[in-house]
Amino acid sequence: MTLRQLLEGVQIELTTHNTGVLLLEDFNYVSNKAVYQILNRNYNIYDINQQTTDNLRVLKSTAILTPTLAYQNVSPARQAYLGAIYEVDLPKDYFHILNCVCHFKVKKDFHCFMKDSYWEQAANRITADQWAQVINNLYLRPSYKRPYYYIHNVNTSVTLPTNSETDMVGVYKVTNTDGTGVGDISNLPRTIQINGTSTSFVERDIANRYGNSSPVRMEIRYGKDNTVFELIEVSVDYIKTPQYLLLTQEQLDLTEDTSQIMEFPDYICQEIINEVVKIILEQNANPRLQTFIPVNTSIATPTSQQTSQQNQ
Repeated sequence: MTLRQLLEGVQIELTTHNTGVLLLEDFNYVSNKAVYQILNRNYNIYDINQQTTDNLRVLKSTAILTPTLAYQNVSPARQAYLGAIYEVDLPKDYFHILNCVCHFKVKKDFHCFMKDSYWEQAANRITADQWAQVINNLYLRPSYKRPYYYIHNVNTSVTLPTNSETDMVGVYKVTNTDGTGVGDISNLPRTIQINGTSTSFVERDIANRYGNSSPVRMEIRYGKDNTVFELIEVSVDYIKTPQYLLLTQEQLDLTEDTSQIMEFPDYICQEIINEVVKIILEQNANPRLQTFIPVNTSIATPTSQQTSQQNQ
């Protein structure tokens, strides 16, 4: 399905709802919003069954990342106290993580491990409040057999800006009489390099996936000692940011359909159509919304599927 066909599907669904004219700008905004709403719902139930896995199949990706030792600017004593804490920057198209696997190299003979052999261990996700509980827990504290991953941004200062990579240290000022800007004094980038070409974060291009203006950093923690097991590689399965949907008036005016091809399978595209219509009905406070949702749901939830199987 193309984006133009998606628009035509939305228009067909809206003909009976008296919602007025759908502007192209509104369609572009609502269609992207609909994709993210469907994506968030399906991520929360990902891998419950085969259907929930297939729903996000086209967005599942794997990245092999090289970690670096965190907190390298601290004193040796502080480094020894912090222990084996490594960090990686996740891919620019990162949306949500699925799993994380750590790959270690054994630096010296240790128990049944031989020097220069390798060890692979899945990392567990840990939250900020959980870390305070497991740090001194003999059974739960991090080790090479029980590494943890934690996604966050590390502050580099106690004064503003606390994180020079992500915090705004100013505003974009327009002072010239012709309306042009004299510069951006924030540290958040307004452009990104894609295949050697500088692309604007503000004026997004068709099908681009960049969804993070600042680095998404992940810490790996596996104890106090990295003299035996050295973290050399991190494998991450994740859901990547969906393509940005953009339909232009020039594409609508052509006889041939040259619009963007949807990356999702057709049954998900039908669900996107339903979601777009639902959002428009909500915006218009249309009373038909109450009957539209149950009638036009093409993807059953795992709960309703399980109930149906139990009743058979």
